[in-house]
Amino acid sequence: MKTRILLIEDDPPLARLVRDSLPSEHFDLETAENGRDALERLRRQIPDVVLLDWNLPDIDGLKICQTLKEAPETRNVPIIMLTAYGETTRKVSALETGADDYITKPFDSDELVARIRALLRRRDSGGALEIIVQHGPITLNLTRHLVLVNNEAVMLTAKEFDLLYVLMKGLGRVMDRKYLMERVWGYEYVGSDRAVDVHIRHLREKLGPEAATYIGTIRGVGYKLEAPKLP
Repeated sequence: MKTRILLIEDDPPLARLVRDSLPSEHFDLETAENGRDALERLRRQIPDVVLLDWNLPDIDGLKICQTLKEAPETRNVPIIMLTAYGETTRKVSALETGADDYITKPFDSDELVARIRALLRRRDSGGALEIIVQHGPITLNLTRHLVLVNNEAVMLTAKEFDLLYVLMKGLGRVMDRKYLMERVWGYEYVGSDRAVDVHIRHLREKLGPEAATYIGTIRGVGYKLEAPKLP
């Protein structure tokens, strides 16, 4: 079965470049030139991956990203942001909003395909892992992509879910930022590792005060999942 890609891009030459980059025997590409058209297409059919331009003529790309990550039916669809801006602050903004990846224009066609396939590998590997992972008040149901804290559902983005899973699977192990980037982002990340810190902060906020204490910060190194110290 072909991988369904929705490209949300208002620049026709770039849209053609993306189409030419994706082998037709493996990818089925649908394009939308603006945000409203894209949201209408998403209501009709959910794609496997969304390629999302930052600057659109009607709706800001970050707003669309946020909308998709907040909706239950599209929350787990991987999103790659496409933009001409390469500043770290822009990348962090995209990742904070819930984007799973970020690629700067102009980009190499092989790199785009590699990043799409990396996201799909990570998505597909979830079904082959343990069904339930639990520690303290936190429970991950990998089959249903569900997170519970004290039996109450917590809504996480796909990236936050993956990050929490890596931490829980490596219970007690200190993980540096580079390792977390490679395990969660699924490829050799080029750029600031501040994205890990951003996702950890959001993860702690969403898990709540009690569960957040299980994510320990190892200053100057990284993070680990551990039982909180008693007072």
